[in-house]
Amino acid sequence: EIEGKTDERTINHFKQKMVELAKQATDREQAATQAERDVDKLMMAELMEKHIGEEAEGVIVSVEKYGFYVQLDNLVEGLVPVASLTGDYYEYVEELKCFIGKSTKIRYSLGDRVPVKCVAASRETKTVDFNLVKTLTRDKEEEKVLTKHVGSK
Repeated sequence: EIEGKTDERTINHFKQKMVELAKQATDREQAATQAERDVDKLMMAELMEKHIGEEAEGVIVSVEKYGFYVQLDNLVEGLVPVASLTGDYYEYVEELKCFIGKSTKIRYSLGDRVPVKCVAASRETKTVDFNLVKTLTRDKEEEKVLTKHVGSK
């Protein structure tokens, strides 16, 4: 340091240290977030192990190729695998994030309230599995809209 000024070498040293510290802080924050999610999943599974076979109503909060996640009023989330949907062949429509029955045109999408039954829960895998209790019915106007969309695919 000359006359109150920091030399270039010192500035570069601290720039590099700041980059390293920022990366370390980000990594620790991500690890903490993942640990929190894992504990939440573990607690949900532990709670639901005592409620296997029980029915409840929940909201579809996420839709993926392999099924959709339903969140109950008590905030427990579980997966309804697409393979468990009966009465039709359900196609995943990525742009709408929903499943639509090929012949019935019944649709399951984000925000739908659905009745489910807890069929499995495991602390070991931190998972909760649901099946639908009954198939949703649809009104004629909604069916026209869906037929139009599916037909344009």
